[in-house]
Amino acid sequence: MDVMPLIPFLGVSVPESLVLYYMVLVLTKKKESPFVVIILSLLTSIFSFSIRTMPVRFGIHTISQVALMTIFLNLFFRLPWHTSAVVMVLSSVFLGLAEGISVPLLAWIFKLKLEQIISDPLLRILFTLPHLVLLSVLAYIIGKRGWRLPLISEKLGIKNESDKRTTKQSIRQNCLLTLCLVQALMLVLLNLSFHAYNTGVYPSFTLKTLIEVGSIVLLVSVLATIFVSGYLLKVIEHDAKLETEIHYARDRHNLHLRLQVERHDFYNHLTAIYGYIKACHFDQAETYIENLYHTVSRIGSLLKIEPPELAAIISTKYEEAKINGIKFYWHVKIQDGSLPLSN
Repeated sequence: MDVMPLIPFLGVSVPESLVLYYMVLVLTKKKESPFVVIILSLLTSIFSFSIRTMPVRFGIHTISQVALMTIFLNLFFRLPWHTSAVVMVLSSVFLGLAEGISVPLLAWIFKLKLEQIISDPLLRILFTLPHLVLLSVLAYIIGKRGWRLPLISEKLGIKNESDKRTTKQSIRQNCLLTLCLVQALMLVLLNLSFHAYNTGVYPSFTLKTLIEVGSIVLLVSVLATIFVSGYLLKVIEHDAKLETEIHYARDRHNLHLRLQVERHDFYNHLTAIYGYIKACHFDQAETYIENLYHTVSRIGSLLKIEPPELAAIISTKYEEAKINGIKFYWHVKIQDGSLPLSN
């Protein structure tokens, strides 16, 4: 296990913990006393240092630290357990990505090897600060602009009037974001694992450890891809089915409105026929009745169609054809009297 003296270790770990807690506060729109955040960061760092001094496998200290911070979020920040876990993992992923990209990039710029940076406590502190500052500035901008992750906002009951997306759209976007972050983090971890084994900077990082870490990384990546892809496929299928049912329901509603109009017109037609007969205009009355008969017979035929959704579709298309000057003829033949339109 990588062991540093306590003071240099705290110079790296305490700022990292402060940034993680700050990111959590921004994502959850919480406000806590800076003193409480500093104390929690110090306790988290001491706990992580204690774990590193024990003969445990590589990476156990990181998992333990994330678990401890999740407990702190629930106890001191009063966040639900599931929300604490989500924001803590998400913040850790952001930190891991930033560190995995920033430190090698700075080492390449300053012509230094990673083992030099890791073995020198002062360089380790200096090379850690840039990505921590970047994450802090990014979190500050997010907080000022009021950007929120929809899934976290939904769990906390945060309402954003400018956000017009549906819940399912928000979940899809969160799933895709999570998948992209996981895939990117897996690539960074693989790169760092191979480099750590090749340089021998961590004595405890043997070939066996490399194989274990690589297997876990690949397994997590594959499982995350399968899970998110399957879930998104189900959501898309459900949305398509729901959209089709809404379309048919709208057509059926239009048919109902049409029948109400026809009933109102019937009284008007009856009044007109009565007027023609009363005035002894029998030819006009006969012509009027013939025209009215064709319309009524069409409506009657539609009412006999089962299921009603099909009648709604035919009626809607007939009216559209009539408006566009198109002759529309239809014939329906159903054996069992039902169609799978709403299944």
